[in-house]
Amino acid sequence: MVSLAGRLEETVVEGGTPWPSVAVVQVNVDPGGLSAEFSGPRVLGDARHAVLGWSRALDEDREAGPADATAAWVNEIAVVRKAMSAEAEAELARAATLSQIRIAELLAALDATAGEPRVLVQENGLQDMWSYCFPFHLGGGSVVPSEQTPLGFGAAAAIGVKRAAPDHEVTAFIGDGAFLAARADIAVTAPTHGGVLYVVLCNGGYGWLDAQRARLGLDAERYPFTRPDAPPPMVDGADLHYRVLRDKATLTREILAARQFCAQGGTAVLMVPVAPDDIPPPLRDDAGVIPQ
Repeated sequence: MVSLAGRLEETVVEGGTPWPSVAVVQVNVDPGGLSAEFSGPRVLGDARHAVLGWSRALDEDREAGPADATAAWVNEIAVVRKAMSAEAEAELARAATLSQIRIAELLAALDATAGEPRVLVQENGLQDMWSYCFPFHLGGGSVVPSEQTPLGFGAAAAIGVKRAAPDHEVTAFIGDGAFLAARADIAVTAPTHGGVLYVVLCNGGYGWLDAQRARLGLDAERYPFTRPDAPPPMVDGADLHYRVLRDKATLTREILAARQFCAQGGTAVLMVPVAPDDIPPPLRDDAGVIPQ
């Protein structure tokens, strides 16, 4: 296992046990970022240079030695990718039978309508973590929160990403809780720092906390982290394109219109009401992994 520029803190490794009985190779520019909990080599240096060096060494080794091991590894990767693609296709087929827009369908539509170059800015909420699940969202760069993050990180960071990369198409994939935390920033900066598409998954509150409540068997009325019947948050302004998406038939058309508005310098906000049970496969009850 190889960890590049990570600290392997508890929020990263939780749910990953039992770990495979292999060495963990850690690469970090900061010695304080190297974890002492895992056995294996520790490399102090830039991750990019380390990977480039390894790649060159592997190329030389491949040229000097037999190709059987490399071919076996390539075949194994191909088998796994095929299985993952089949799971994604099955998820989309199941979603097509349901009336409400499902997050897998939304990601597929976003991917199909995206231009290049592009960047996806992500959050760590229960349902927006769908965007971490390969291969449901493919292509483009990614700006990811680092483990324990403030609510609304992705919503606010998207503004900075667009400023830093004005020629990139920037999409923020966030929950309604995160959107509410950054709504004022979005509205204030829209006239001068537009160009960001906000796709907001609306489950009526804080789905991650509600998942923990359900897992612990706590009373939903006493601990109301979500209100599934709550209307999507509002935001308005001349420089904002605001829509609530409920109809699958118009999903692609609405996303294209929003992207066009962003291409002209405006800020678009697409609210998508989502079902409480529409959570990423790794976090479903049958997966047995619900991080605290």
